[in-house]
Amino acid sequence: MNIASTTGEAVQSNVIERRSVPSLKFREATAQDVKDLTLWLYEKIVPQQRQMEALLEAIYGRCRTQHIEPPSEARLQRLIHAALVAYDKQLCLDCLNHLTPEMRKQLDGLLTVIPSRDDPLTTGRSTLHELRLDPGGLSLDTIQSEMAKLERIRACNLP
Repeated sequence: MNIASTTGEAVQSNVIERRSVPSLKFREATAQDVKDLTLWLYEKIVPQQRQMEALLEAIYGRCRTQHIEPPSEARLQRLIHAALVAYDKQLCLDCLNHLTPEMRKQLDGLLTVIPSRDDPLTTGRSTLHELRLDPGGLSLDTIQSEMAKLERIRACNLP
């Protein structure tokens, strides 16, 4: 006996039963249902939650309350990915729109690569890279260096 075909038949039977029992009234998800789920996920869930398992659980719950059979696992993964990407793009645009031209210039300056003083043949590091470096051991030089980093960040005048 082929277990895979038996399992597939059991799943198909379960789907047919769910659709045929009047009290359950589940229906197959349409393309519009998937669009609505993506929008709902984007607006209501993704701003608070980004873990895949929690997002899947939220979608299954939503499908249950809407009496919709959830799309396939692969389609749900694509739906979640689309909602996450759309949210991230919008968040970046919102942040960018809050920056003045001077702030943008300051941030661009953090990305400028400064040639190495020690070895002119090697590529230097950007200011941002320097800001992210571990301070190292505690000393007066370290404290002064970290204070200079803070001043550099403050000079950007970020909101």
